Amino acid sequence: MKYAVLRNSQTVTFVPEVYPNRRLQVVLKLCPNPMAVLLNFDLDQVGVAYDGTEVWMLPRTARAIVTSYTVFTMDLIHGSFLSSRKATQDQRVFKYAKRGYGLRFLPSYIESLPHATVSIPMTDDTNAPEISLTQDELRVTLIEERKRIDWWLAQQDRDRWHWGPDSGSIPMKALDARSATSPELAERSSLSGWQQFARHVALWEYSQMGYFSLELKSEEFCSAGYEDDPLSYQDGPEFSWDDDFTLEQLRKTVDESSQRETDRFHASLAFSITPRRLWDMSDGAFESLKADHEARHMRPRRTLRRTIMATTLDEAFSQPLVAFVHLPRNFRAHAEPKLSNTPSRFEDVTLPGAPEHKPVPPYAWVTVEHEAWIRTDADFVLSYWIQDGTRDGRLTPHWQLVDRQADEIHEIVHAFRRGHRDLNKHTGWYGVQEDWAMLNVSRSVVFGRFKITKEKAEEMDWIGYEDKEDDGSFDSVPRTAEEWIARTERFNRLEDAFWVFWYKCRLPPADLLGQIRALKG
Repeated sequence: MKYAVLRNSQTVTFVPEVYPNRRLQVVLKLCPNPMAVLLNFDLDQVGVAYDGTEVWMLPRTARAIVTSYTVFTMDLIHGSFLSSRKATQDQRVFKYAKRGYGLRFLPSYIESLPHATVSIPMTDDTNAPEISLTQDELRVTLIEERKRIDWWLAQQDRDRWHWGPDSGSIPMKALDARSATSPELAERSSLSGWQQFARHVALWEYSQMGYFSLELKSEEFCSAGYEDDPLSYQDGPEFSWDDDFTLEQLRKTVDESSQRETDRFHASLAFSITPRRLWDMSDGAFESLKADHEARHMRPRRTLRRTIMATTLDEAFSQPLVAFVHLPRNFRAHAEPKLSNTPSRFEDVTLPGAPEHKPVPPYAWVTVEHEAWIRTDADFVLSYWIQDGTRDGRLTPHWQLVDRQADEIHEIVHAFRRGHRDLNKHTGWYGVQEDWAMLNVSRSVVFGRFKITKEKAEEMDWIGYEDKEDDGSFDSVPRTAEEWIARTERFNRLEDAFWVFWYKCRLPPADLLGQIRALKG
């Protein structure tokens, strides 16, 4: 059978030509024994292996198979690649949730958390006294995010989400980066904080209740907001692994990832490497200036590739992995001698003595020479990070757990690369538009939105609603499928600028979805 070989900085993966034949991934870690290999797995239910003769299993795996739960520990979030148990990724949590495995938070963990302070009712059910509701932060946040997602779904498309899974699908990734502006991937993952994770859990729960379908066929699942740089062993582009898979599609995905890396590199050059465009420069003059600067001050360009696809193992290691990274010059000077016996090395993007270009105010009357200065040892320097595949005719992957010092330097370089990988990325607009603002409003607004008055809405006015009085006709909750359809049709006739339209739209209860679909025909 034909296989492709995918190589990145942490794994070598053999991908078969035809789905669903099994993929084989070699994680570049040298563990001392089978137990250490199993302990490295993130979720309890996956810590099992077969060596051709015997089955090896962790005690926590046996428990998980019986109970269908992984016990939550902080290692699942903060586990390092170098620790005995690596962190999980959100796509893996939801992948196994689909297969029936959940997360269990032990009572001892819950008891250690502070109680949430909530000054308004968390439920619209007047028969449920507030004192009966658990007040720990996990529980309150989960209630909050269920209400927030209810609000978000009702606002996104009032005529579609009401009618069930056949009406459309939502990718889990839709919530990943809408309100997260951090460049660090660990902070953009849904596992970066309980609120973000609870938000994804709520979205998953609504899909299970039949409001819509989640896009689950793709391997990228909810990580595609940063699809070519997940915080995982799969340090490269993720791809759809289903009946439509082809090796040609995989080749295209790898090439597109390399092109995105090149585009980001060009954007990074604009941050102090190449001269800035002055206010009176024409397009031709600016392009000529950049070309002249590159010829005089930059080394020949390296081909960027963080993933290599090949037909054989030798071919995969015949070329180096190349990424760009901004590193403090003094850190790089510290790291280079410690990596001298590893496949890793650094190379300047610029020639010695190349100037760095200061930011200048718009329309400032300065020349290119006035904005330039020479870097100090503490300044960041744009470097190529090169990981060779061979030395003296031998394959030379970077095996982790052999040299702790080299491993730690690699992790630091990866952190700098992730943090600075897209300096030109725009992070505005999301969360301030009408359809997304509810993902950023406070807890009190989420719990109290049906009690919002016109005066309070004006006080919190992000969007500019028209000054209309609330006649109270949207305060009651419809009880039948016919009433829900009438309510929805009325909302669709309202002007979007009417503040009640935004605050008081609702989703119908799940048990009415079948009747609503039947009536809608």
